[in-house]
Amino acid sequence: RLARRHYGGNTLNIVFWKFVLVGAINLFYAASLAPRGSLRGVRRAVLPCTLRRKGVLLPALLATLFTAATNTCFVTAYMTTAASNAVVLIEINPLWGAALGCLFLSDVLPVRTAIAIAVGVACAFVAFLPEIIGAADGAAVDTAAPRSLDELLRPERVVRATWYGNLVAIGAGLFFQAFLLCCRLFGRRCPGAPTAGLACWGALGCGMTAAIVAVAHGSVLCPPHAEFYPLIIGNGALAGLAWVCCIKACQLVTGAEVGLILLADMPLVPFWVYLGLGEVPSPFTIGGGLTVWATLGVHGWLDYRAGREAERCDGAARRLEESHLEGGKRTELSIERFN
Repeated sequence: RLARRHYGGNTLNIVFWKFVLVGAINLFYAASLAPRGSLRGVRRAVLPCTLRRKGVLLPALLATLFTAATNTCFVTAYMTTAASNAVVLIEINPLWGAALGCLFLSDVLPVRTAIAIAVGVACAFVAFLPEIIGAADGAAVDTAAPRSLDELLRPERVVRATWYGNLVAIGAGLFFQAFLLCCRLFGRRCPGAPTAGLACWGALGCGMTAAIVAVAHGSVLCPPHAEFYPLIIGNGALAGLAWVCCIKACQLVTGAEVGLILLADMPLVPFWVYLGLGEVPSPFTIGGGLTVWATLGVHGWLDYRAGREAERCDGAARRLEESHLEGGKRTELSIERFN
């Protein structure tokens, strides 16, 4: 928003710079996981679809497509609907993660996780309730799509709530969870193979497509304002690291739990907006955000307790097995002595 308002940024050059950086970070990270001096290892790391294993090609290609779709829908949502609507509709992605995991991977969510997802999604609606109600007023709803690319790219354009923008925001969350599902499926079918390369090509394709559209339209890819570049480089670097972390996280937990933990950033959005733009968050936003943090804290504590209980049960089972083995050895020794 700062780049658009003050430093010559528009949608196309922001998408170009941001997602080229995101793709480059994921590409270099994937290459760094390959064995040193092994060109074949680098190729397999950055092009997971070239692995010659059964059932790997389709998840790898779909992950690339879902990455591009997620990035495109994420940016488009903030251009075509109110920011509050976009935040809430993207943040409900744990619901899609739970549904996709149960449908395709037979995930069974613990009761505490299901309750935490429900509470978190409800808090997302509560946090932005005033903005959603304001955006839903008849005077605020924009039912007509932008009539031209020029109108869409105007920095001063006021973005209002629209039904098609809301659908795009829902699509961003759905495609993100579909990407995580493909990463998990790829990891199951190809254990030990690096999955970081699954995100780089979709992001690079998204950025290069924006560059082609900008050049064809005569838009500026390199704004003259020097302040634009630190902003967009920082944004792209943070987004690239976020993709790396999400890919790594989905190897350890379900996509629904990844989405649940990502809800923790929701209370920080109004805080950063307040620091950068001076917009004061409403009490609903603060209360909903604090409730999300409390929910995640309780969920984490219950997870910790469940993990400790499982460790105790495993330890007791091992000790019982060891005692049985020891008892069996003593019995055999006694029989040998008797004989």
